[in-house]
Parts: sequence; structure tokens; C-alpha cells
Amino acid sequence: MLNNPIIRKIAEATQLEIHCVYRDEDTDLIDRYLTNGGRSIPMYLFLDQIGQVVGKWGPRASQRQQLVTEARAQLPEKDDPSFEEKQKEMYTTLQGKFVKDPQCAKWVYEDMKNVIIDMLS
Repeated sequence: MLNNPIIRKIAEATQLEIHCVYRDEDTDLIDRYLTNGGRSIPMYLFLDQIGQVVGKWGPRASQRQQLVTEARAQLPEKDDPSFEEKQKEMYTTLQGKFVKDPQCAKWVYEDMKNVIIDMLS
């Protein structure tokens, strides 16, 4: 949900039409665009006039993914009794950063913009 205002601004500026599909509504579609074998969200698919996928973005800008990767590396092993609690704390902390730090939104904007520019070239 954090990325939706960014893609909406890009769509408004470029007059692109947006349609949303919830991940679990069309599993055949999402299963064609897995991230590391999982149904990651968000995943933005850009379609041409006949409905063919011409670009995709998601689930994170590379800089934000680096923050997630680094935070995951600090977690205890999955069989550690504190793993679930620490993982929840990690995601809460990251979400707070993604919401409050304007740089995180800039990373998303630039990454999405580059995908769209490449798609339209």
C-alpha cells in the first residue's frame, strides 16, 4: 500500500490507466510473476493495449530491498524461540522507516520511473 500513491502520481502524470488485482484473486496471473518463488506483494504489471505484459515492478526498489536483506541477516535462526518476535519487530521498524523517511519514497519513484521509461522506449 505504501507504493500505491507513487504509482498513482506517475499514472496521472503520464495518463496511464490503472487496474488493481488482489494477489489471491488471480493466482494464475501472480504465479507467472513470483519473487524468489513466492507470491510477493506489491507487484505492478504494465500491460499494453492488448493486455500483454510489457513491464513489471516489485516488490521493492533495490535500495529498500537492501535494507530488508540487511535486517533479515540480523535475525536469529528460524528455530530460535525469539525468531517470530524479532521478525515482527524488524518488519515494524522497516515499515516505520518506509513511511517516515522521504528517501524511501524517492527510491520507489525513481525505480518505477525507470521501469516505465524502459518499457516505453
